[in-house]
Amino acid sequence: MILKPGVPMECQPVRNPTAFHKMWIKRAKDLFSVLPLVVFLILVGCGGGSGTSSGAASAAVASTRIASISVAPANPSIPVGVTKQFAASGAYSNGTSQDITTQVAWSSTNPSVVTVTPSGLATAITPGTATINAITGDFGGNTTLTVTSATLSSIAVTPAKPSMPVGLAEQFTASGTYSDGTSHDITTQVTWQSSNPSVASINSSGLGTPITPGTATITATSGSISGNTTFTVTSATLSSIAVTPANPSIPVGLAKQFTASGTYSDGTNHDITAQVTWQSSNPSVATVNGSGLATAASAGTATITATSGSISANTILTVSSGGAGGTINLAWNPSTGPGLAGYKVYYGTASRAYSNSTDVGNVTTYDLTGLTKGQTFFIATTAYDTSHNESGYSNEVSGVAK
Repeated sequence: MILKPGVPMECQPVRNPTAFHKMWIKRAKDLFSVLPLVVFLILVGCGGGSGTSSGAASAAVASTRIASISVAPANPSIPVGVTKQFAASGAYSNGTSQDITTQVAWSSTNPSVVTVTPSGLATAITPGTATINAITGDFGGNTTLTVTSATLSSIAVTPAKPSMPVGLAEQFTASGTYSDGTSHDITTQVTWQSSNPSVASINSSGLGTPITPGTATITATSGSISGNTTFTVTSATLSSIAVTPANPSIPVGLAKQFTASGTYSDGTNHDITAQVTWQSSNPSVATVNGSGLATAASAGTATITATSGSISANTILTVSSGGAGGTINLAWNPSTGPGLAGYKVYYGTASRAYSNSTDVGNVTTYDLTGLTKGQTFFIATTAYDTSHNESGYSNEVSGVAK
């Protein structure tokens, strides 16, 4: 039978291209020209489609290539000292697009005016213009960033006059209004200060922490300009905790994120996921980490509990066997790129989000085993050379482990 593949993963360009030699960039192109052309996915015992005598399934996936790159926002303008985050989007030959911000090489044509980090964060240095480029392989996109001489007129701190119990945290932000009428987020450019650190402290990112009941003025300052708000720390105590989602069920091998919401004596509710202690009653069935993320280990049930002091709440996590012996058989056409040393297989339960990988060596077939039966997996491959330079992902295929 012929398996219909899921939405294909376009061939990503070389990851961190600035770290690779020009020769490997050429090699990567050679790999792309061959590796994605025919990727076969063979699912043991899967159903659907037209049958074959062997009962196996395969999918031939057509190659897709990047066609253009766009950079956003387009032609922005910011004052000196402000930052701007750029994003790169790749348009592919099959009509799809995806965020490739972390896969491109960022540069500024005028670093004395604007600098840009490898993640696309630009910082305005002096008035003028600079072209911000995002490049991978032979493709690139750009936009013009104008740095103005506008000066900061005022700062607004939000949220305005928040109130919170001891033990939690509040993220403050600073918005700057400039002489040209524009407003910009300057949270990371200002200096933060608490007028009463014994009541509430605040760090350089604007995160305020209540310490003891009382009030503190939270101030954001840039040069001679400042803005502030009053932060009230209450004596409200935790009355109850609610854990969500309630009584979920997941197969072996998957994970579930739990959250804890606290109701306080003053009637307010706050997210306390990061403040509680998480515990599983049955770690052999499911473990849970300090952030409330539970991972299913074996079939059964486990009570997931969130505790703060003497207050706790729980929910039951049911783990279904789903069969941990599922298999997906893979095969792909060999690459003819020079210096080829082997391949890696990436897979996960969400498209384009690969939580697992394995180095399979220089082979063109591989069996993914120990998978949760009935679970859909998304799979892509990469190739690497003798210096362990790695190509981008091939097209993506998906299927249900049987």
